[in-house]
Amino acid sequence: MPTIALRVIAGFLQGERYSLRRGRVKPSQALQEMIFAFIGDEMNNIESAVNDDGIERPTAVLTLRLWIKLRTVILQDAAEIYVRHPGRMDHHLFRMPVFTSEEFMVSGEFFWFFCCFYFIF
Repeated sequence: MPTIALRVIAGFLQGERYSLRRGRVKPSQALQEMIFAFIGDEMNNIESAVNDDGIERPTAVLTLRLWIKLRTVILQDAAEIYVRHPGRMDHHLFRMPVFTSEEFMVSGEFFWFFCCFYFIF
């Protein structure tokens, strides 16, 4: 679906500019790699399979690349939930190691940067 159509469906007027504040905050690479931690191994497995039989696997590669991009979105959304809706932190999703890690929690650089950025702007 075209981006313009998605913006209209989301409630923005055609031509209206918008910005998501959380989209400006980039989590550390270490934190990102805690989401879908298996991707590196799977990319290596795909490369080995291609080298073995010569058959490309574009769907698998593109799916893993999409998941790599989604790492940032997941962390940004989780940080916003943590800041704006702390009561939701008891959800089972937030029991995953990445969300209980020091890097994500209050002492983590990403979380503090997000909080400061969110409340200042």
